Amino acid sequence: MPIDRMSPSRVGGYGHSFAEKHQRTPDSMPQGASASSSSSWKTIETLKSLPTDFPTSKFGQSHVDKPIGLLQRKIELQDKGHSTKNIDKTYKDSMNDLYQATAYGQMSSPNETGRNRLTNWSDKILETNKDMPFLK
Repeated sequence: MPIDRMSPSRVGGYGHSFAEKHQRTPDSMPQGASASSSSSWKTIETLKSLPTDFPTSKFGQSHVDKPIGLLQRKIELQDKGHSTKNIDKTYKDSMNDLYQATAYGQMSSPNETGRNRLTNWSDKILETNKDMPFLK
């Protein structure tokens, strides 16, 4: 029987996780990557893994493509020493949109499996972005 661990900031779902996956960095990550680009690569890998780790008919790879692309662009700009201010704002907006969509999906999902998988999506989104407030 699942344990209900919902926080006030969450909408719907059960809050438990059926599978905990370890974040991994891609093989293509540069050896001298900064801490923030390392964190960005981990977030990219987590976002890429969501549709396969927690498959749901409501969300697929296309839902995470925008934040992934924005993080990849941010890494490119950081590597060149350019400002990432505009990318950061757009990324925060895209993560807020993704989180809100998963929260709505949790509420509207007709079965417990779907709700649980979307709860795992929102848990991972919050976990990988804990240092970047994106909720409005």
